[in-house]
Amino acid sequence: MLEGFAQRLVDAQIMTKRAEQLVFQDYGAGTGIGEHVDAPVFGPEVCSISLLSRCVMSFRHTVRKEVFRQILEPRSVIALTSDARAIWSHEIDGRSVTDRRLSITFRTLARHNHPPFKKKYSVIG
Repeated sequence: MLEGFAQRLVDAQIMTKRAEQLVFQDYGAGTGIGEHVDAPVFGPEVCSISLLSRCVMSFRHTVRKEVFRQILEPRSVIALTSDARAIWSHEIDGRSVTDRRLSITFRTLARHNHPPFKKKYSVIG
């Protein structure tokens, strides 16, 4: 099912390639996320589907400190790319989350930061 969502994000040109990592978060009412910029270990696009409860995501420019707020409605998709991905931090104030909220985040990995994984096991059978 989630592979289908990942492909739909590519088909809709929201992401340039299929996500290699999916993160599913279940937040209670009143629970937000702290201000952060996603680590450079992840690829150039981070995309998230917000479900159940609306919330407000705030973006802060890391140099100019300018702030922008975006309401994320249930079933909405937000994609962070380019400057939004690299020089704007983002957070969700828990006060804006009035009910249980689910988030599915789709990410690629930045290959230049990761050596290829080495197989350390064998499948027998």
